[in-house]
Amino acid sequence: MTDSISSLTPSQAAALEQLQTITDGGDPDVAIGVLASVDWDVQVSTAACLQHVVLTLVYAPRGLLR
Repeated sequence: MTDSISSLTPSQAAALEQLQTITDGGDPDVAIGVLASVDWDVQVSTAACLQHVVLTLVYAPRGLLR
C-alpha cells in the first residue's frame, strides 16, 4: 500500500476501489491522479479512462499519438 492510498479519506478510498474495479485494476497512483483531477467523481473519471483507451486504440496504430 502506497502512502498516497493510506492517506485517502474513506470516500476517496471507495472511489478508488470503484474505479479500479471498473477499469480492471491498474496503477493506483494513476487512478488517484485521475480521480483527484475530477474532484473524485467516479463516473467522470471512468469516462476519462475509457476515452483514453479509445483514443489509444484508434490513433496509436496510425502513429498519430505523441
